[in-house]
Amino acid sequence: SDVQANVGPYFVVRVGEEGQEFESIPRSSGRRSERAAIHERPEWNAGFVLDCAGLQAPQLHIAVSDTHVFDLKSHLGHGSWAIEVLLVASKLAPMAIPLQGGRKESPGAEVRVQIGPPEILKSNQIQESPNLPKMQPRGRLKIWTVKDMDKEVPFIVGRTALPEPLRGVFWLTDRDRWSICMSFGGPSKDGGCVSVGDLQDRAYRIRVFGDRCWASAGCGGKGNEDGLQNMEEVVYVFVFDDIKTPTSFQVYLEAKPSAGNVLKRGAFLDCDMNLSKQGHKDFPGSAVWKSSGASDDEKYSLVQICGQDGEKIEPAYSLFKEHQKSQGPMYYREIQDME
Repeated sequence: SDVQANVGPYFVVRVGEEGQEFESIPRSSGRRSERAAIHERPEWNAGFVLDCAGLQAPQLHIAVSDTHVFDLKSHLGHGSWAIEVLLVASKLAPMAIPLQGGRKESPGAEVRVQIGPPEILKSNQIQESPNLPKMQPRGRLKIWTVKDMDKEVPFIVGRTALPEPLRGVFWLTDRDRWSICMSFGGPSKDGGCVSVGDLQDRAYRIRVFGDRCWASAGCGGKGNEDGLQNMEEVVYVFVFDDIKTPTSFQVYLEAKPSAGNVLKRGAFLDCDMNLSKQGHKDFPGSAVWKSSGASDDEKYSLVQICGQDGEKIEPAYSLFKEHQKSQGPMYYREIQDME
């Protein structure tokens, strides 16, 4: 790559339809690389397996950035190319994709890409780069019934090491399919730099169905649960605007499906959320995060239902419990012992 950068640059690659704008493509459709060393010609040598199923004319989009929160207003350059063309043109050697735009002038900037079947990674001696450190096997599936909700919550509660609006336990509301409970608490037994319990960086990772940090009311059936069993490395990344006093964050998915299993587009969270600074009329006393920039059927609220000591916050907790009477029990996982 030929890109000037002040800090370690990384690239974001997504796959969409030909002519589709980069920012309109779900973040869960692509991958994000590790940061490269600061150099006028950074090298990543990264490899990814990407899903093109359901696309009529798939196009590869790539953007290079050196900021924590990625957006096209602060990137260093971006480019795109039809995958059908890349498959032919890069068969023998990597093909250069010119980069345009960006906040810095970088004449002649380009990224070299080679596309082919998954075996191309092995032939080039490149390990697949999911940007996810190895985690422990997921824990045993457990059930949290509505009756149990009168007792202590079974999650790792976010404590004082976290900024105040992230402490406790949260309920993701406004989902037609099923409820979700989650916590920024830690450290969990998952390993892999997820659920560490404090903001060491502006990016915080939570494993879907990780150790006592994620619960859902929609995965109790055998079919749903088996589907999740085939995707061990599924992590949400929350990128905050500030470590000490966050007021907004981006959330997107990093996932490495097992062979033969793909993630359905639009099935996962991929949005920006902002802290309701004046509180919320329906949830007084709770920290509430509201999604923005999403379609009307993908708007969510992240509502604090427990405080930093595990105490239930009213009326949010009672509203959550009442909602679960129609949803049924919540399912979560707990790792008993480290492998």
